[in-house]
Amino acid sequence: KIKMPKMIVNGTNDPYWAQDALNLYWDDLIGPKYISYVPNAGHNLEEKLPDGTKSYDRAIGVLSGFAASMIHDHPMPKLSWKMDETKDGVGFQVSSDPAPKAVRVWTAEAETRDFRKSTWSAMELTTGQRVQTTVTKPKTGYRVGLVECDYEVEGVTYRLTTQLQIVGK
Repeated sequence: KIKMPKMIVNGTNDPYWAQDALNLYWDDLIGPKYISYVPNAGHNLEEKLPDGTKSYDRAIGVLSGFAASMIHDHPMPKLSWKMDETKDGVGFQVSSDPAPKAVRVWTAEAETRDFRKSTWSAMELTTGQRVQTTVTKPKTGYRVGLVECDYEVEGVTYRLTTQLQIVGK
């Protein structure tokens, strides 16, 4: 029933929630809503970087960007997406106004639908107001994917994402 803008920040490796739990209630949220998944982060949103270090930069960036937009009355990007299941996986069609500074698709694999211990990796996509990509089914097990877009407000870079989708078997 809350119509005010909402920012949801989730870790992709949160041990307390199923990775796709957001998909159960996202469409029922009323008013402006934004999501940012922090790849390779658990419940505390601390991202594990490839070099072994840890960082809260993504979580802090998106919360700072959202707060700056609300405080200074800057419009948030109009990010929308459509996900279509195909025989090969799931296609993502993402639209953004304005165009993001960068776009990437994040994926991870697991033998089951449990991705808590999986390592997510990113592939850069061509930046534009409309982006399409496909997360293909793996030969065995499961793959999960989402699209991430980079924006900037008041000198703060932040990332918004699509919902994630699990494909396989």
